[in-house]
Amino acid sequence: SDWEGKMSWWGTAGSLLSQVGEVLAPTVKTPLESFKNSWRCVRHFYIDQEYDVESFQFSGLPEHLVSMITILLEEEREAKRNSGTEYFQPCLEFFMSNRIMETFCYLAEKDTPKGIRKLLLSLLSQMLSDMPRSILPNMSIHRPVRHLLMSLSNNPNVEKSEFTTFLSVIVNLLKKDPSLIGFFFEYSKSGKPNSNTPAQLLVVEGHFNADNNHSLPPGVLQSPNVSLENANPIPLSPEKVHQNSITPPQTEAEEESVTVDFVLLPALLAHAKAEGNAGDYARDAIVTILQFDEPVLQNYLSTRSALMEEVIGDLMRLHRNLPVLKGENPSLESKYLTSYVNYLKFCSSIVSLEKTDFVQKFSDEIEEVFCHTLISPSILELDEELATSATLYLSEAFQSVEGKLLKFLSQFVLGDFEDLETRDEEGEHLIRSKLVDRINSNNENLSVATLKLFDTLVKLSNRTVMYNLILRNLRPRLHLNPKNSSTQEAVLDSIQTDIASFLTLFPETETIHSASSYNAYLLDAQSLISTKRKECSSWTTDPSLPTHDDAKSSNTNGLPSIGSTVSDSEALEKFGEGGSFMRSLLKRLGTMLERPLSSNLVLTGLLSSLCHYPFPYLYSFLLNKCTLRPGIKTIWDILEELSQRVREKSDTIPNYRQKLTQARTEFVQENPKVQECDEAELKFFLGVVLLEEFSKELAGTLASWASQ
Repeated sequence: SDWEGKMSWWGTAGSLLSQVGEVLAPTVKTPLESFKNSWRCVRHFYIDQEYDVESFQFSGLPEHLVSMITILLEEEREAKRNSGTEYFQPCLEFFMSNRIMETFCYLAEKDTPKGIRKLLLSLLSQMLSDMPRSILPNMSIHRPVRHLLMSLSNNPNVEKSEFTTFLSVIVNLLKKDPSLIGFFFEYSKSGKPNSNTPAQLLVVEGHFNADNNHSLPPGVLQSPNVSLENANPIPLSPEKVHQNSITPPQTEAEEESVTVDFVLLPALLAHAKAEGNAGDYARDAIVTILQFDEPVLQNYLSTRSALMEEVIGDLMRLHRNLPVLKGENPSLESKYLTSYVNYLKFCSSIVSLEKTDFVQKFSDEIEEVFCHTLISPSILELDEELATSATLYLSEAFQSVEGKLLKFLSQFVLGDFEDLETRDEEGEHLIRSKLVDRINSNNENLSVATLKLFDTLVKLSNRTVMYNLILRNLRPRLHLNPKNSSTQEAVLDSIQTDIASFLTLFPETETIHSASSYNAYLLDAQSLISTKRKECSSWTTDPSLPTHDDAKSSNTNGLPSIGSTVSDSEALEKFGEGGSFMRSLLKRLGTMLERPLSSNLVLTGLLSSLCHYPFPYLYSFLLNKCTLRPGIKTIWDILEELSQRVREKSDTIPNYRQKLTQARTEFVQENPKVQECDEAELKFFLGVVLLEEFSKELAGTLASWASQ
């Protein structure tokens, strides 16, 4: 009938439309299918062995590698979020059962085509670090990784940044689970590596089946240039797997013939001297390894590792490679100094670790080799140019180290003294005496270098340094006048008197002693004093050397007033201008009008830094002349002598006021000049301007202490 015909037609049309829909509808692939497809494309690229640029671009090899790692991570993360299961998902099971990690590591080792290693190292780093749970315990993962580290550790062409990042990722995984450390020991007999090398490329034609998840035997492909069709599979028997395990030798005879190496350390050491992030990652990773409290590792470090010899040997070579600095104000910016400083920080981190046999041996070696063999001879060098370079580099060294190494280095250079300094002491420590004498060297470059070294030391806020240089000489209170009044009113009067004295010390100063100029120094001093108080707050309490807070509690506005009761003559003899260091600084201050501005700026900066320390016995000696015993020579006395010299010389120089005004204008310029002035007169005028500013700075510092 017509009705039946129409129904038959609609049925046929519906069937056709259904078939068309099935063809046009996108096929939904599972993550495993997508993963296998990418793996198949990677495999075929190497089977075809077409490594030219066009084939590489057509194959989409980088995209397939990225896709594989992305799928792995996303599937594991999704499973972790949804069910929290501890079982590996299908893609990761396929990845490990087919030993794809071995293939990736082999390709990274051979770097074919060129540049693929860089990508693989980045992808492997991402995979290992971002995996929700560690896959490193699996033999198909850690064994090829160990072999890759061995093969790339001494490869000069390896991509340093990516490789050190890869190493850092592994070290961080070991930090989370130190029990995995044993997987990265390599044992070899008679210098020959054990046969526990990874399988080679696993994508052997005829042996690869992307549709099964079963473990496949490794191929022995030696290079991507060898035909995969001819590669023979060599399965690993259970006995062979057991033989290739990392169990150490058992007998003494075997132990004597076996070489043990923790493969991470040689790989990291090879890049520890590298510039930039690569070197930072390598050094930080080594320090992290040294903190592992695993007996097998600590025993290896103490008895078998050459780490200590290599690190200290590298430090000595870097020190000897430092260039000789020549001329006035030489530039310290060089790749050699950067490498040297980075390595010093590295050594300092090792010395500061919790004490172990290795750390103790390393510290002893640093003392013997670095300090006695390198630092001492270079500082005591008779050639002034070499001595200048050594002093500047020593200053950089002090800024680079901390903790135990800083304490040891400061004691080595300055000595370990805490009792009142005597004249006989100057000959007991040659390096300290030589450095103190060089403050007043006729060689301007050597003098400036020495001042910079002491300025660095003072700014460290280190108790050992400050006690050695000056604080120990102030503890007996020999410099304070025993007849001082202890009332708060008397102390404030003495402070105001001293502030006024500093501000009116030099003639022709009315144009610069404005309120805004003085207030700027006052604000700076308050900030610097506050910072210094925080830095010294952790110092061990010394009852014979009260802090500012201790003195403040006695209603003396933080300034001590009562001195020792010994006679003036005895006090002057014992105090000795505050010791050899202060005596040299005061002597150098007295020559400011004949010295270059650059060196005078270092000197005044050093003296200002001393004034910021929160110890009343110190800043009263430096600033508060009204509280001092008669006859004690201080900064004030030197400045007063210089002021008198300026007054006398101002009458002998034509157009003195005009030249001084111009000097004040030129003072802040890089190369200041004053018309109709020779070199000596230029030093004089710039020295006068600096003395005026320095006096204001001292006045502001004293006022700041009184207001604390």
